[in-house]
Amino acid sequence: MELHGTTVGHASAPVETVSDSGERPDRHDSTPLHEGQPVDACHTAVARIWAETLDLDEVAPGDDFFDLGGVSLQVITVIRRTRAELGVQLRTQTLFDASRLGDFVARVRAAEAAPDAATERLR
Repeated sequence: MELHGTTVGHASAPVETVSDSGERPDRHDSTPLHEGQPVDACHTAVARIWAETLDLDEVAPGDDFFDLGGVSLQVITVIRRTRAELGVQLRTQTLFDASRLGDFVARVRAAEAAPDAATERLR
């Protein structure tokens, strides 16, 4: 993101330009990142968790958590709520590595399907 001539941004996020008026480009990417993935209970729950945590009405599959204003303390909230509501234990690093909603939902689904030492299904 470019603010007053200084470039800042999340390491895995694309850089975008903010106009002098502070306007951002449309935050929604209507193209899902994972073609064929259903909008199921998992997707709906994670999207709701993100929206509530970020105080937004909705989020789209291509939305990036950090581009939407998410900060590291909110990452902890998302991870804790995902555990509580979906029973999936994820490392906080997961949201940094998969910061787009569609990517994060894919990680949650993978943790549900094949738990391991890093992500395990809670009993």
